[in-house]
This record gives sequence, C-alpha cells and structure tokens, in this order.
Amino acid sequence: MVKGRAKPKNYPKIDSQWEQNEILEKLKSVVVAETEEITNSYEKKFDEIAAKLQSIEESISKNSTLSNSSKNWEQKSAKRFVLKHVFENVNDLDGNNRYAYSEEEEHFDMKW
Repeated sequence: MVKGRAKPKNYPKIDSQWEQNEILEKLKSVVVAETEEITNSYEKKFDEIAAKLQSIEESISKNSTLSNSSKNWEQKSAKRFVLKHVFENVNDLDGNNRYAYSEEEEHFDMKW
C-alpha cells in the first residue's frame, strides 16, 4: 500500500443485474436533484445580479439627465466680469518688463 492513500473500502458485492440497475437509477435521481438545485441557485443569483445592474443603469441615466440639466443651468448663470483697465501701448511691452507699466493697487490690504 502506498503512503498517503486511503484504504479502499470493502463494498458488498452486487450480484444481480436488477440490483445494479436499481442503484444506478437512485444515483441518477440524486444527480438530477443536485443539478436542479445548483441550477436554481445560480438562476436566483443571476436574477439578483441582473436586478442590481438594472437599478445601477437607471440611476446612471437619472444622474446623466440631472447633470445635463445642471450644465445647461450653469451655462445660463455663469458669472461674468467687465475688464475695468484699459491697456495702453501694448506693442511697447517687453516679455521681461510686462509688469513695469502698471500702477500699484491695493487689494485685501496689500499692494499689488
């Protein structure tokens, strides 16, 4: 006997063909019942996952319609400003001295 292997069980010898067929039919019915149980279990899981997926798709479509309407609202209510300064002698400005021509202004108690 090889180490690590279980001893073979001594099964009673089945003599008649009728007993063999009866045992075979019992095994078939057990296998069919187990297969149906597993199939039903997977069908339930599949239905649950499909329902979750459908609810996620619905929430995504609701969010997309809400975001589209909010984007339209943002476009209509965008803040705008009017430039108060007039730039003079723009052609004379250098890349190095571009801030040398502006006057100091005070914003938030600091001079800029």
